[in-house]
This record gives sequence, C-alpha cells and structure tokens, in this order.
Amino acid sequence: MPNDQTEQLLPLIKTEGEYTITIGEVQLILHLTNKHERQYAANCAAGIRYPQADIDKLLFQHFVKPGDFIVDAGANIGFSALQMLAAGATKVHCFEPVKELFTRLSQLQTEKIIAHNFGLSSARAHAEIIISSSHNQGSTYSTEMLELFPQVFGDQPSKQRSKVLPLDYFFSDRDVNFIKIDVEGLETAVLVGAQKLLSRRSLRTIVLESYTGTQEIEKVLGDRFPLRYRVYLDSNTYELKLQPADEPISPNAIKTSPTYLFTNDLASVSLLMKGETHQC
Repeated sequence: MPNDQTEQLLPLIKTEGEYTITIGEVQLILHLTNKHERQYAANCAAGIRYPQADIDKLLFQHFVKPGDFIVDAGANIGFSALQMLAAGATKVHCFEPVKELFTRLSQLQTEKIIAHNFGLSSARAHAEIIISSSHNQGSTYSTEMLELFPQVFGDQPSKQRSKVLPLDYFFSDRDVNFIKIDVEGLETAVLVGAQKLLSRRSLRTIVLESYTGTQEIEKVLGDRFPLRYRVYLDSNTYELKLQPADEPISPNAIKTSPTYLFTNDLASVSLLMKGETHQC
C-alpha cells in the first residue's frame, strides 16, 4: 500500500471549482486548482493517506491539550488551525501575511480562530514576501528559500509588502501553550522575537518545519524545551516516530517537510515512545 495514496488519486480529482470539508465543527472551502488542496480533499473526504497533512494531525492529537491557547505562525488557509481546534484547543491565533490567504482564513466561521494579516520576525518592520507561483504554499521572506526552491517561485517572482512583528508584541501578558511555526526560512527570527513568551512556564510545545536544520534554533532556545526531536511517519507502519533532532533522518521515514518537535511534555513523549499512538 503506498504511503501517499493521494498521488494515485490526483488524476481522478477535478482540477477546478471548490470542495467543502468539515474539520471538527468548522467548514473549510478548498480550491481544487491547488494540488495540495485536492490532496486535503481526498484525505478528509475518503481517509486517503496524505503524509504531509497526517504528520501534523498526529502531532496535534498527541501534544495539543484541551483548553490550549495556540499560535499558528504561517497559517495559510487554516487547515492546521482547524486540526488543532479539533484536537482540543480553545483559541488559535493565526498569522498569515499573504493577502489572498488571509482573506480565506478570515472567512472561517468560528470565533476560536483569530486571523492576523502580519508576518512574524525578530522585530517590528516592513518587508517584502516573495510569493509562490506554483501553488499557494511556500511564500517566503527568505532569499535562502528562493535559492533552495527556485521552481516554486518562477523566473520573475512577484512580491507583496507586509508588516512583520515579534510574537512578544502580541502576547506580552497572555499565556500560550503551543506554537506551530511554518514560515519558510524565518523560524529562528520568529523565536528571537518571542523571548518573553518562550520564558513562560505555560508554553509547553513548539512544532516547526525547517529545511536548514535546527542548530541556530537550538541556540535561541538555550536550555528550554529539553525534549528535542525530528518527527517522521514510519513507512512500514504509518505511525508517528521521534528521533534525536541532530541525527540523519531514518531510512524508514516517509518524505515530508522536515518537521521538528521541541517540548517539555514528557508524559506525551513517553506515550508516543511506547507506541501508544493515534491512527490517521
């Protein structure tokens, strides 16, 4: 059985129009012109395996707790935010600088999602975000990501000017329990701008994607969040697995964006290590 079953089904899914799914109690309208949104449709409507979505869903099921207050940095259309609400979160603050994506995010019919049309970084500023031309994921403030994935941006990348702010600006007096970061190369800068937030005992878990490893990220975190892992789905069992963050990825790992877990939640890590996993 292939681990990404959506790839086989894509030729059968129409490539235009819309399809509405429900995550938890909230409807999300998918635009079928985007490949990954067609994959979301197959994943949610028919339970078809889509590793890029399933790895996040399993992480949220394990590490999001009932009542959690969450930050979603790089929220896109709100798919992950809705998964976190379904896992028990009370409120998700979603940060999405791309105007078209923010518009869709802000149309979700729930008061539990607060949408912000800003980027996040280490300080207050204005910056140009380079817009993905191949799909509506991957837009970045980072020229390094442009060099790593030129095919995503095309020969003449378009840009949008947006405001960027540090997380500490928003949450100077509000506890946060869980942070998800998918900001295409600005992961370290986001954490630098969250030093007050990172120092609070309420913050239990950070999940992030990084194509450049975690060396700089770990310098920023210091001795906070001592449980640090690279996360993957096992190709034999399709179960969520953890390995030390600084080791080469397991040969059994299904290909997804490089995903990392930083947490103080020993109880949830122990359950996962014992094989007490949720199923997609």
